[in-house]
Amino acid sequence: MSQMESLRNAQWYNPEKENYFIVHGWLNAYQSEVVTLIVSAVLQTNDFNVFVLDWSSIAMGLYSTSFLSVESIGLHLATFINEMIEEFQLNTRMFMLVGYSLGAHIAGCAGAGVNGLVRYIVGLDPAGPLFTLNNINNRLDVSDADFVQVIHTTAFFGFSSSIGHADYYPNDGTFPQPGCGLDAICAHARSYEFYAESVTTYGFTSLNCSSYRTYLEGQCGSQHVSYLGRIDIDSSAHGDYYLETNPRSPYSLT
Repeated sequence: MSQMESLRNAQWYNPEKENYFIVHGWLNAYQSEVVTLIVSAVLQTNDFNVFVLDWSSIAMGLYSTSFLSVESIGLHLATFINEMIEEFQLNTRMFMLVGYSLGAHIAGCAGAGVNGLVRYIVGLDPAGPLFTLNNINNRLDVSDADFVQVIHTTAFFGFSSSIGHADYYPNDGTFPQPGCGLDAICAHARSYEFYAESVTTYGFTSLNCSSYRTYLEGQCGSQHVSYLGRIDIDSSAHGDYYLETNPRSPYSLT
């Protein structure tokens, strides 16, 4: 039985509902916190078909091996989505992708394989090591979806440069993050913790600003106000957005 036949026969799948894909990161699997938190948040508040791409057989190996597999895994996911579109006669805007760390770049490659026509991709602290600004073929970029939002929480594990239509920098988007001390893994994880909270609480007011320092000096009050994350993503946002958070959950100050 093909994947599409299995999907057609699946009791949980409804082709009339929107499709939400979650892609975990390096050293994660389908039961990792990044997945369980986001799945829980999404299903609490929305009636979607939720898919999880489990690429743990590769992700549990060396980072360099996982890095080299990003494009092929992304294209594998794109093939699945394209088959869904053809099988069920779906509009590409019925697809939303969220990826964490290396998974953000896999989501980007998948979006590219659907000709950049999915509704949106959210990159949760997209992985930085070994990726470059010049090469967009193996990473998330604005051509991968109708709208690309990026949430930065480390400049250590994460990609520090702005690579989305709108990039959000909680607490300057750098390591350390409040409440994490010197734990860079904790700071990296804040990206999906903030995102999951945004789905259920609609918090995290952010201001368009030229820098975090300018934001802290209160010079951005007249700039565009946006909201990090959420399912109903702010596609009117453009540029860099800054905000502060609490050191522990609930993280949003607003």
